[in-house]
Amino acid sequence: MSSFLPQDIPILSTLANEFALFDHYFVSYPGCTNPNRMFVHMGTCDGCVDNEQERGQIKNTTLQEVLEKNGLSWKYYYEDDPVEWFLWIEYFNQNFNNTAKVAQMEQFYTDAQNGNLANYTFINPTETVRPNMNNTRSFGLPNDQHPDHSVKEGERLMKNVYEALRNGPKWNETLFIITYDEHGGFYDHVPPPQEGVPNPDGKVNAEGFNFDRLGIRVPTIVISPWIEKGLLIKEPQQQQKPFNTSQFEHSSIISTNFSQN
Repeated sequence: MSSFLPQDIPILSTLANEFALFDHYFVSYPGCTNPNRMFVHMGTCDGCVDNEQERGQIKNTTLQEVLEKNGLSWKYYYEDDPVEWFLWIEYFNQNFNNTAKVAQMEQFYTDAQNGNLANYTFINPTETVRPNMNNTRSFGLPNDQHPDHSVKEGERLMKNVYEALRNGPKWNETLFIITYDEHGGFYDHVPPPQEGVPNPDGKVNAEGFNFDRLGIRVPTIVISPWIEKGLLIKEPQQQQKPFNTSQFEHSSIISTNFSQN
């Protein structure tokens, strides 16, 4: 068994040391990509347990929809196939051709430089080799750090995004969150919580899974000029917990948006 050393991932390691690292942040569902991404966007996976959703299949209310109804902006930047990785949520499907809300990654750097980022920005890395991609920063290589892709390309993406935010006029108003939708199948010595995890919407999948446990931990870093250097964050403070057993997991991103806005 082996792992990456700090010198293998210098960008991620430096950001963790300079800002805040969560060491008890769990994925919301003990499984694959799409259900966990749904928890980020909706606080539930609508009973889904795989990556086989059809375009526009998921009708649940999203974080982005609530923000918009409250006069706040959002924008989704992508380098990969948007149909495969987020258009199965109907609200995103409806907004796919709205360039004010959905744009390729190069537009992010322009928006950051000009101070035009939305209240909430979500960046989707590229997950396939795209040699003809019109993007001089990623070179058309996968930068999602998914096995068996090079972690160095993901490091390059983190560096580019961080520097764009740091050099932009809105740096002092920015919270940059780095996390992973799932753990990639790697071993972790910390067992995921299996008790006191509430089912988000009462749904049970066809195989009988009740969505009442979390998945493996994933690295999660929060970056802001207002964060104490080298901060290590474990469980939420008691007054922040909706339940006594609550842990940080993907729907915590939704809660963070509501607390900030």
